[in-house]
Amino acid sequence: MKSIEQLIILAGGKGNRLKYETSNVPKPLVTLFDKKCILGLLIDRHLPEYSEILILAGYKSEQIEDYVANYYSNENIRVLCEKSLAGTGGAFLVHRDELASKFAVINGDTWFESDLKISSLDLGCKLAGLVLKNVDDSSRYGSVQVQTYGEVTGFSEKNSEGLGGGNLINVGCYVFSKQILSYISSLPCSLERDVFPRLVSKRLLTSWVADGQFLDIGIPETLAFARANPGFFNNEI
Repeated sequence: MKSIEQLIILAGGKGNRLKYETSNVPKPLVTLFDKKCILGLLIDRHLPEYSEILILAGYKSEQIEDYVANYYSNENIRVLCEKSLAGTGGAFLVHRDELASKFAVINGDTWFESDLKISSLDLGCKLAGLVLKNVDDSSRYGSVQVQTYGEVTGFSEKNSEGLGGGNLINVGCYVFSKQILSYISSLPCSLERDVFPRLVSKRLLTSWVADGQFLDIGIPETLAFARANPGFFNNEI
């Protein structure tokens, strides 16, 4: 049974790793194929599942506003803009009045296709939860350590062996209670560097492991793969 009606898409970053690709266009609007961008693919995929989609925009936010206005007439899709970049965690503090008591979150540069319905996930007594995927090599992403019952106990940095050699990675899909705002005290603020470690220390972060197609378009190599393999987004490869 669906328990979450609101989806947040994080679309505020600069996309520095893509260099010239994002000098004039925000990363979620970089063209992939057939005039498609990952923001449009994400909206199309998730719109049937949620009553409301909020897109939190920062860098070149006016372009994201124009894109949504031009391609989506649905009044349940809104773009909320930051006057200055607040970070992946700080964006929630900036727009706190718009948040539901519990909401789903996805990164605006990441695709994860699985049978798991994020809108049906239950946090229990935790304040936040991460969707994780098992991979052969987690060194590019960093890994997440969890207890057998799902509680997150730690993180390892990119390009490291990690604690215990784990290969579970964060795929950029979350469920948050609005109470997470009490762990965001200053701007800018990063979910990964600032908020999640604090939640781990209080034993308030849980996780769910799912299998599915995963792609982060945030580096030139993966962007090139997305452009060359449109079938990936239809689960055809």
